[in-house]
Amino acid sequence: MLGLQSGTPVVESVLASHPVVLRELERQARDLEVLEKTGEASIPAIRSAANVEVLLTAEELSQLDA
Repeated sequence: MLGLQSGTPVVESVLASHPVVLRELERQARDLEVLEKTGEASIPAIRSAANVEVLLTAEELSQLDA
């Protein structure tokens, strides 16, 4: 998808700024914030949200096949 060779110095910065990675990090930060505020009682709601959230857009999925 990104055409990167692992182990190169630029890989980490490219991955850290990629929209898919940023979206996932935002999701994780949101989940942690909910857990901090409401505790373990929020785990079922977080799981339910994770089951319906779109991980990759149609365009991102099509790029995987390219």
